[in-house]
Amino acid sequence: MTDDLKADLEETIDGELDTVLDYARRKNIKEQRKEYAKDPLFSRFNLDTREFVLAKSGGGLVTSIHRKVGDLIEKNVQHIFSERTGIDEITYDAEIVVGGEAKTRELDALLMLDEVNDGAPTERLQRVIDEDGDGLGDNKSLSDFTEESTEWQGMGFEIRHCYQSADSKRAQADIAMAEHLKSENIMPVMLIFCEDSNQGVISRYRNYMFVYEGQNSFELVEQLTGFDYAEFLDSREDFIDGKMEKVFERF
Repeated sequence: MTDDLKADLEETIDGELDTVLDYARRKNIKEQRKEYAKDPLFSRFNLDTREFVLAKSGGGLVTSIHRKVGDLIEKNVQHIFSERTGIDEITYDAEIVVGGEAKTRELDALLMLDEVNDGAPTERLQRVIDEDGDGLGDNKSLSDFTEESTEWQGMGFEIRHCYQSADSKRAQADIAMAEHLKSENIMPVMLIFCEDSNQGVISRYRNYMFVYEGQNSFELVEQLTGFDYAEFLDSREDFIDGKMEKVFERF
């Protein structure tokens, strides 16, 4: 099972990074400079220089890389959760209210004690719930979020490679989902795998949900599944480096 899982994870990484490579192939710097040189406005402000075109296209490339790395991290972690807990439908839809408007929002992953496979998967999930994230992320219990004393029945996850957005609507939706999960006695968790997130937003989130960042996120995935995702990525270093080198060489 582990070998099949690793093959599936690598296939996802390959596919998402190929999309970035396709983007880089479309951004021909020389051709863009020729187009800008003929532009009646850009040419008059020297915006056909190599430096400007590289900066403009580079911004798009950075956005593409962030988007596809985010996609592959989300898909990888969802697949790890599903494969190691026996839950086929790992996502979860909920009706939430954002800005006074009812919306259907999809949660990236939901692990419920009464749905994971018996044995080690149940024991791992119960252990993390009992510890309430002690030593990894926020150390809070259900009583910190609600006056009721009901115990957590599972964990609900938003999965992010990084969180650099300051979009208020997105933040409102994340918080509304966290509030919904708590009303169902589900521990709301934000998994962020980088350590370069917008701390203004993250500080606010900590009032509503458990937040894990960087290495803590990798460790939580391992605690819940017994699968060392960080070690897996390290073992694919040459493969990933090769893909990214092609992206930057082409660009």
